[in-house]
Amino acid sequence: MDDKCILKLFFCRDEQAISEAKIKYESYCFKIAYNILGNIEDSEECVSDAFVLAWNSIPPNSPEKLGAYLSRLTRNAAINRYRKNSAQKRGGSSITEALDELKELAIPDNAVEQVLYKELMGSINAFLESLSVKERNIFLCRYYYGFSIRGMSETFKMHESHIRTVLSRTRKKLQRFLAEEALNE
Repeated sequence: MDDKCILKLFFCRDEQAISEAKIKYESYCFKIAYNILGNIEDSEECVSDAFVLAWNSIPPNSPEKLGAYLSRLTRNAAINRYRKNSAQKRGGSSITEALDELKELAIPDNAVEQVLYKELMGSINAFLESLSVKERNIFLCRYYYGFSIRGMSETFKMHESHIRTVLSRTRKKLQRFLAEEALNE
């Protein structure tokens, strides 16, 4: 079933919407959650939470791309679960490293800055479009999907040091891009 039909089911409040969305996107969402959490049970729970959030938020929300919407809900649920789990125990994981790498961008995360969020996302999307396909895929795999450097090395058939170099250069490009955007406003 295509996304438009599934969204119609959501808008009609037909519970089949969840079943159809799960058929189409559950494994995709699980992969996102598992990359962040590394735990099957927590990942399954985050995916389940994401589908409940979708049910509760569609309508009034009407996402253009259901897969992207569900992936964002899943990713947010997984990051929240990760933060909750790691509050008691500190350890180095792939997502911890990825989030630490992005700290140098100094992107604010308080509620007052929510007004600027859409502008920032627009700028980041414009930046991503300016990258080569390889750079964009590496960047998204690391910072959106939470892949480990080792996993990316295997996926892209590249040495880990090369992956790290591409990520470092891309972060620096993003930092310059965002600084230029701020100057142009």
